[in-house]
Amino acid sequence: MAPLGHDVLLPAAPGGGGRRRRNLLEEAAGTGGAAAAAGGAPAVAAAAVLLSDAYTGRLPYSAGMRMSFDVGVEERHQVQVSFNKFWGAVSIKVDGRSVVRTIRMGSIDLVKHWDFVVGTNERHNVRVEKHRERILGAFRPQPFRAYVDGQLVAEEIG
Repeated sequence: MAPLGHDVLLPAAPGGGGRRRRNLLEEAAGTGGAAAAAGGAPAVAAAAVLLSDAYTGRLPYSAGMRMSFDVGVEERHQVQVSFNKFWGAVSIKVDGRSVVRTIRMGSIDLVKHWDFVVGTNERHNVRVEKHRERILGAFRPQPFRAYVDGQLVAEEIG
């Protein structure tokens, strides 16, 4: 058992890695280990864990999406796409250099796309698309698709 107030590694969903969470369940309940989960003020402990996560910036769900893919055969470039669903911020970087940076709070379009060219000697047309549903689109999964020269190379749900 970890000492009170220290980070412990909790198992994640099957097939995933672990995740760190402050051991506030024991602190809030005033007991340790299984006794805290079984009977020592679980509602207060759960609220303390959620408040701690909100305070430290960790949310119980993923509010952000990251996707990366390589472009080019002889002239290699790495494209990174990140999306923060809470703020609507989209950032696209090529080799660490920002190409697109935008924040969208509302939109009528169901598909938003960004087109740019990657490479100097070996040029490739890159298109990144963000799709959303018509009804309550901000609260539903928003798939991102990346195309290089018209071929789908990466897809991620944001």
